[in-house]
Amino acid sequence: ENYAALEILNHYLRDVVGTASADPAEKVEMRPEDMHPFILFGSSFPKDKEYTQVCRNINQIKICMETGRTVILLNLENLYESLYDVLNQYYIYHGGSRYVDLGLQTHRVKCRVHENFKLILIAEKSTVYEKFPTPLINRLEKHFVLTSSVLVDWQQEVLEQLQNWTHQFSCVSRFKEGNAFVGYQKDTPAAVVFQATIQLQDMIKGEYFKDLEGLKQASVLGNIPLEELVEEEENSDVWKQAVLQLSQCLLLQTASPDAFVRLENTPLADQQAVLLKLYNDVQHHTSLEDFLQHHLSQSGLQGGLLLQVTTHSHLLSGEEVEQLGDVLGYRDHISWFLLQEFDTELDFFNKVSPAFQRDQVGSQDSLLIIQCDSGDSDGDLIACARYRIYDEGVKSIKQNIILECEGSTHVLFVIHLPQQSVGSSFVGFQGDPWVSAHIDDLRHINSDTVTLSEAMNMPISHLFISPDSELEGSHESEQTFTETAATKESLAEVEVEEMQADETMDDNIEASDPRVHGSDMEHHVPPPEEPIPPPINQIGQQPMEETPTLESFIDQMTLDIEESMEQGQASEKPVEEMSQYLSEHVREQAEPMMDSSIAEQPQLETFDQQLAQPYFQPKPKTLKKSGYYLRLHGCIQAAASRLQDSAKNKERATDRVKLLVELIPRSPAVNLDESTFHGTLVTHIHQLLKERESIRQDEKNWVLNEALSAKKLQSGGTFRNVIARKLRDVIIPIFAEIIALIDHNYNLDLVDPKTHDTPVTQFWLAMFRNPQVMHFSYADMSVREQVPGVGGRLAEEEFRCQLPFSWLVREAFEAQWDSAKSVAGNKTAQLYRQLYTLISETSIGSVLESVDEFYCEEFFQRYLHDFVRSVHKCNHKMSNHTDMEYRLIEKALNGLTHSTEDFASIDGHESLTRRIAAVHVIHHTYQSHLFWFGQLASHMPGVMVTLNSEQRVSDNSGEMLLPLYAVERALEMLKPQEPLKKDESALRDWLNRLRLSQNAIESILNLPFQHETAGKARLQWQLIRALQMFVEQVVLKYEGMEVYARRLEMYLMSDPDFLKASTINKVKKHLNSMDSELEKKKLKGKPKRLVSVRRSCRAFFMELVSTLCFGGREVPEEELIQMLVSTVFTERQEMEAEELGTREFSYRKSERDQIPVIRSFLLQLLLEHNTELVKAQLVDYFRMSQQAITGETADRDLYLLCTQCFEDAIYKRSTSLSFPERLTSATTYLREGHEALTLGQGAAPLDFLEGVAKVRYGLSVVAELLSKRVSVVGTAIQTEAFKHYHGVDANQLVHVAGVLCTDSGVN
Repeated sequence: ENYAALEILNHYLRDVVGTASADPAEKVEMRPEDMHPFILFGSSFPKDKEYTQVCRNINQIKICMETGRTVILLNLENLYESLYDVLNQYYIYHGGSRYVDLGLQTHRVKCRVHENFKLILIAEKSTVYEKFPTPLINRLEKHFVLTSSVLVDWQQEVLEQLQNWTHQFSCVSRFKEGNAFVGYQKDTPAAVVFQATIQLQDMIKGEYFKDLEGLKQASVLGNIPLEELVEEEENSDVWKQAVLQLSQCLLLQTASPDAFVRLENTPLADQQAVLLKLYNDVQHHTSLEDFLQHHLSQSGLQGGLLLQVTTHSHLLSGEEVEQLGDVLGYRDHISWFLLQEFDTELDFFNKVSPAFQRDQVGSQDSLLIIQCDSGDSDGDLIACARYRIYDEGVKSIKQNIILECEGSTHVLFVIHLPQQSVGSSFVGFQGDPWVSAHIDDLRHINSDTVTLSEAMNMPISHLFISPDSELEGSHESEQTFTETAATKESLAEVEVEEMQADETMDDNIEASDPRVHGSDMEHHVPPPEEPIPPPINQIGQQPMEETPTLESFIDQMTLDIEESMEQGQASEKPVEEMSQYLSEHVREQAEPMMDSSIAEQPQLETFDQQLAQPYFQPKPKTLKKSGYYLRLHGCIQAAASRLQDSAKNKERATDRVKLLVELIPRSPAVNLDESTFHGTLVTHIHQLLKERESIRQDEKNWVLNEALSAKKLQSGGTFRNVIARKLRDVIIPIFAEIIALIDHNYNLDLVDPKTHDTPVTQFWLAMFRNPQVMHFSYADMSVREQVPGVGGRLAEEEFRCQLPFSWLVREAFEAQWDSAKSVAGNKTAQLYRQLYTLISETSIGSVLESVDEFYCEEFFQRYLHDFVRSVHKCNHKMSNHTDMEYRLIEKALNGLTHSTEDFASIDGHESLTRRIAAVHVIHHTYQSHLFWFGQLASHMPGVMVTLNSEQRVSDNSGEMLLPLYAVERALEMLKPQEPLKKDESALRDWLNRLRLSQNAIESILNLPFQHETAGKARLQWQLIRALQMFVEQVVLKYEGMEVYARRLEMYLMSDPDFLKASTINKVKKHLNSMDSELEKKKLKGKPKRLVSVRRSCRAFFMELVSTLCFGGREVPEEELIQMLVSTVFTERQEMEAEELGTREFSYRKSERDQIPVIRSFLLQLLLEHNTELVKAQLVDYFRMSQQAITGETADRDLYLLCTQCFEDAIYKRSTSLSFPERLTSATTYLREGHEALTLGQGAAPLDFLEGVAKVRYGLSVVAELLSKRVSVVGTAIQTEAFKHYHGVDANQLVHVAGVLCTDSGVN
């Protein structure tokens, strides 16, 4: 079936044909027929297929033919053609002897054939069926050798039980025996049973010490009484059970670790712990170093051990082999080769043979390591090398006996197999004399390596940082760092098992103080019910001296004893007394801190007591402190690569990695210090992992899920690597999310990686290690492939922050703003004090309050820098303009914090919290000021250049005057004198600049400034606006009009207040003068052009009145309104009756209308401005309109016109309102309109018409509401739309409308 059956042939050939079992030391003349068969294994080295090697092999066969030695040929398909006559037994007899021809291509050589000569061809079944020609098969006497075919009946019963056990062990889901046992073939169980039987027989004979080791391994699966084995027959139940258990142990040697995880889903689930303990602790599969140390120490063979180890990990490097030699004590007696580096078998022999020659290697044991890559495709090559090594080993034994040399040569084959090798022809179990094993990962387990046992018994959070590696001085809150009861219980069980299996010290010391093994005391002492937060040192002061821990005490005591021993002061004190001396002092320090539950733990059994148990106990080991956090340094690149920075910040990725490499040590201490960046980072990741496990219930069986994923097993290589990949896949995204947060706005640059003593770094770490401040939450954390990097978390622009975590400070103040405002209202002083009080009670407030007063000003300036850049958005294209704008705002805000007593220190205490609270109150008060300043600065950056050098920007004036100063500088830059002297292009450029800044300037001038500069700036702006209108309406449309613009400026320069009648009269005078001059001179004889100019001037006058007279918040003086009313009405004398007429709204006295018409322009201006303030003027206007218009429909038309004007004014005032606000205003309008309509004719005409307009507006809103209610019919009641349309305000509006419509008096 495969080469595994060769051991059967070897066994029977030794006992029947040859004399290998005889003592080689006996120098007896051997008969040719008693000679051991000569096994010729065909070379599979690349260049051994050539003709020279064929000749060499034929020559060896020729010698055996002549001497009568049996020849066994393996892997020599290229030789069978030369043995054509031999295989046909075509002999030539001469002189009483037989001869046969041996063919060598075209040459033939005769050879004498001894009468005892036999030729045996051994080949795998697949090779015979697929490659052997039929004539060749027909020439041979054929035997199909299966291991199972040579087993006797009782062995067949054991085989059946073993196959059943193997099936139960392996077959889970799509996994078969080949997935569980590396190199498993159909004939493997039979070979294992055969080998186990031989080992038990040899063990009873006392021939091999290693068989006793096998018995000890088998005893783990059940007690095997040696006495009964000796007395019982081989077909007894005791023998069957012993062979079965030993067979299981031999088969487990080749098992893969992931198969043990899958046992949870098999009928052998209850044996999982026992089998895994046997695999790791007894058979030593954790690493190649552990495996070799165990077997080399147990070796009793004279010729050395022959070991074959398969692995899924990478082969050992030269440096690793040297380190292995140092550990094993073979530093100068170890050699290693890669099998693929040899081209011929001769090269291989020349390299390995010196390792077996004792005259060269000396009398000490030596170790020869032969490694092979891709063992699944080089099976023949490995078999060839293996038989060659075996031959050399036999020769070495004979040589040692003859030369009476000591020492043995141990041979180790390390064969790499890919996970995809399942189903290949590779044979994992070779049988005697080879020890076959599978070590999934050859490398030694470090403190940061997660073992299989740990992974199966612990959640990922405890693998990241194991329970015995808790942080020193860490105080975890109940909400964020408390384990569940189930987790604690499971961990307690794991700890007890590990301590029982691994503790090595004296049982008295163990019972009194188990912490002397190096595990953390915090691991045993339960956390207090109410954890006390760690004290925060004043930032900027030297850190408080820490109390020495138990670990530091032990280290110091050990150091003192070692020094005293070196100096000879304690030479008379034995080592045992020293150990007792140390343990007593440790116990004295530890007992006050130990929990009572620790003292009640049962004492661990001594090593002698363990040996008395029915199973073999492993070699004790010290409890290992471990945690994947030790590999966090190796996760930096992977985590940082998930951060996606903007195109202009590509270099940040490199800088971020450099910072993290300096902040996270490559080899950190096992006991972490939470006061460091690394310790705090580990704490946060640990907390998030625990939260993740509480959310995701599928993570309880995460190891089993990995073991059941064939794809992950194939891609991961070793199962240790699969587990590590899973940990990386879980930890790295969380790590990346944390990095994205803490490096927001280049925040990581503020940490000094060299020292933590700087005030800024202390503040950084104080913020970072406070879980209430950072408030990491896995539920809120969206684990993404690409995480936004610098500036990606918030909406503001990217900038380099100067205060650590300044955005969190800002968010904390903003979160308390509404609460403070609801209590204090809009009173600045009360609002400031309330905000300060609320923040002081928060975690961020405690950190801010811990800043020493000496550094408050520095830290405030840092925060002010960050605050301005996060709340104020600049629209400049040039970075220097942006920086200048930010600096100006900083100066203004800084000045206001010192301006009034509203922001005086509370209780005489100067704190950073107070200053920050003050700047937040100031910003909310003057937010619109800063916004319009930014708008103006973006259109006219030149204003900032002059303001930047002015001291008054930061003066403590008690008012935000920065926007006003900017307007003042902008108006100086917008003066029209120069443009009016130049050509049309200069005028258009002036207009463009004016239009861009117009909205910002007018918005700033409409702000409630108290400073006298505001009044002057408004007048100057009105002059510029008047000139702008004239240039747009007149100058740019007609040539030669610039002179009239300059003349208008001269008219208005002395008093450009357009709320006064005198200013409007100046404008009218100027326009009339211009009209007269054009009519008499420039446009004489051009009536059409003159009419066009007059139309433009009238448009200018109307725009001037509507914008400058009625566009502001102030009411024009009464004289001005009367003058404007007189502009549209004219009186004349006819006979004895005085009659009132109408005319156009214009600057010139136009002719009277033949048919009186009400000009709605002025009426709309009066209504839109402020109805109540111009009530008297409206009454006069209405009276004059009634007198001017007569006829049957005159009153109706006038009423309708007034009503429409009132309604248009209401609609304009409601355009900026939201729908809920419109509902409230409509309710008010309906009530007021209902009241006015109820009075009827008793009310003033204007009041009645205004009431009609309010009712019309209110009913239009009611109609819109009813339409929206119909649109949401059938939707859920909980939706926002349904709540809007059926809320209290909506129902109240419908009710008021119903009352109005059902009022008979109104109808």
